[in-house]
Amino acid sequence: MLRDLIDSKIIYQWDEAVLYSLLLRRGLLDLHSQHKQFFKNLIEASRIDEGRKAIEEYANSDSDNPPDLSKLAPLNKQIEDSQEQEQEQEIESASSQELSNIVEGTDPLDYGEIKTAKQILAQTTVLESINVDEEAMQFYIDYSIDELWKSAFRDKENTALAVKREGKNANKYHDTVVDTFLSDYEGTQNIKIPKGYAFPYSPTLMQLYVAYKVKTNQYFGNFSGTGAGKTLSAVLASRVIDCKLTLIICPNDVVEQWKKSILEIFPDSNVTTGKEAFYAKYDENKYQYLVLNYDKFSQEESPNLILILAKQKVDFVVLDEIHFVKKRDEESSQRRKNLDVGPLVCRKSH
Repeated sequence: MLRDLIDSKIIYQWDEAVLYSLLLRRGLLDLHSQHKQFFKNLIEASRIDEGRKAIEEYANSDSDNPPDLSKLAPLNKQIEDSQEQEQEQEIESASSQELSNIVEGTDPLDYGEIKTAKQILAQTTVLESINVDEEAMQFYIDYSIDELWKSAFRDKENTALAVKREGKNANKYHDTVVDTFLSDYEGTQNIKIPKGYAFPYSPTLMQLYVAYKVKTNQYFGNFSGTGAGKTLSAVLASRVIDCKLTLIICPNDVVEQWKKSILEIFPDSNVTTGKEAFYAKYDENKYQYLVLNYDKFSQEESPNLILILAKQKVDFVVLDEIHFVKKRDEESSQRRKNLDVGPLVCRKSH
């Protein structure tokens, strides 16, 4: 397995959390031999030249005594035992969606270390030799597809062409990645810009992709960085799926920015902010956007206001800066409870 990880370059190119998940699920972090510490330090050591050299020399040797990688792993990145145990338990019991959340902070538009389509697909062939449960395998497949999209956001035509040229090779996981990417790519290319679109620039591939994923999935997360166009992607998606009532929950300091952006993108929109938004009425003849800040869900009167809004059919829900939901204090705990259990009837909830 170690040789496969080296030959495919997975050990050097996959995100650390993804590699950690793989090693953990293969039982390589819970060995009762001299290899236990070797695999625990493998990821960090593989990030530096000296570490890579030591790993490759050992993998290609006949020795049963692994090198001491603890001296090579960067000290500022070594994990304390208690933290390591907690992380192991989190990843070991994680579903494929929860595994995705663990690595979610990666900006898909950060082109610093983007691999080519050929490199990504070469790595998927190795998946067949990785013996993990079906749900974990789905995560690794999804990860490979996401890597192809990162490449496509940088170079659309060449990435799609490279995947088509690569084609299938009868490897189950490789072919699943190829089929899924090409299907999503075609679907993204076929997205029609809704009538009334007035923004001076055409949507980017990322924005069209988000609209397509929202159209074909119950929920979708866009973790692009600041300035990438997440607001436009959300507003565009709401029109692509023909939402009449869209609820946007965001930090207080961007409420007015959301209102301004919505009207710039689709001037025929009806935007309501503040407490008045809870009293909006569903109307098939209007495109309504209710923009509320997170604090509106942590006040004493919030449960009653939510009950009023719940009488309407909300087609689409956008959570901007979603970490505001996850904060650990009394106020945000109440906010989280209200957001979780608020009986909103959503036809398309995202």
